[in-house]
Amino acid sequence: MRVIGMDIHRVFAEAVALKDGRLRRLGRVTLRRDLLEKFAAALSKDDVVVVEATGNAAAVAAVIGPHVKRVVIANPKQVRVIAHAKIKTDTIDAGVLAQLYASGFLPEVWIADEATQALRRQVTRRNQSVRQRSRLKNIIQSILHAHLIPSCPHQDLCGANGEIGRFARPQKLVSCLGLNPSVRQSGPGPACHGRITKQGRGHARGMPVEAAWAAARAPGPLRAFFLRVRGRRGQHVAAVATARKLAILVWHLLAKNESYLLAWPALHARKLRDLALKAGHKPARGQKGAAHAYNVRSSREQERRFLEQAEAAYPRFVAGWNPRGPKPATKARTGAANEERR
Repeated sequence: MRVIGMDIHRVFAEAVALKDGRLRRLGRVTLRRDLLEKFAAALSKDDVVVVEATGNAAAVAAVIGPHVKRVVIANPKQVRVIAHAKIKTDTIDAGVLAQLYASGFLPEVWIADEATQALRRQVTRRNQSVRQRSRLKNIIQSILHAHLIPSCPHQDLCGANGEIGRFARPQKLVSCLGLNPSVRQSGPGPACHGRITKQGRGHARGMPVEAAWAAARAPGPLRAFFLRVRGRRGQHVAAVATARKLAILVWHLLAKNESYLLAWPALHARKLRDLALKAGHKPARGQKGAAHAYNVRSSREQERRFLEQAEAAYPRFVAGWNPRGPKPATKARTGAANEERR
């Protein structure tokens, strides 16, 4: 079995093969689909190909995958930490990838299936479209402001318009999103939590944080949790902590196929109906569906009072909890520590 390391760039890749402990340069491969197919056809079904995670790594893996035993995508940040070289060339980097995999020290990245990659591309494109739309709106508003033209009286200036199965535990989900605090050890004392890792996708991490800010404005236990953390750590830390709790909550709901107990039924039905209409469902005018209760004020107020009661119950629920963190240092322990330093 050969291990083939490929240092890929935008238009080419450098390939190096490792067999029986010896490295052999295979040459430079142009990253055009037809030429990459030709290179992959010359490989063996027993070969393992290793590449670093870049923008076109998934496309390279999709082309080479059917021709080899396995394609492995390495985490570039961790590879740099493990293999630090003073002299860096494309051939050396490709050889390092092959050697790390052969020795069992290669930090791998999960390769999503085609359906998941399509969803990722769709979310990314939509995020880019929303950003461009917001930028254009801001430009229009600035032009109106610069020429002393009154603002638009309408609220909107431009008009109105399975994945969970791979996470065995909710902690895996929050780690993938980059919302899990990294555990650090300082001296002989107990381990404590530090900053969040920020190793996940930035856009995926930003979505639950935005949802946490929205949850902090609505009545319910999540708002009570946000306020409790904000009183001790500040609002930004509270938003990230609430986002982490939201991610864990989403994992449990999807994994167990359950509904959120403290949801607003009328508001939830209204949102589902809006999504259905945007998806192309025909409107049923003159008929009262499940979303009609949201238009009744008494129904909305009744649901709001229920959530306010749940929010008021949260502080009583956590009142007896012991504060987390290292125990305060006593005189005896402080003196012993000073003696050890001397």
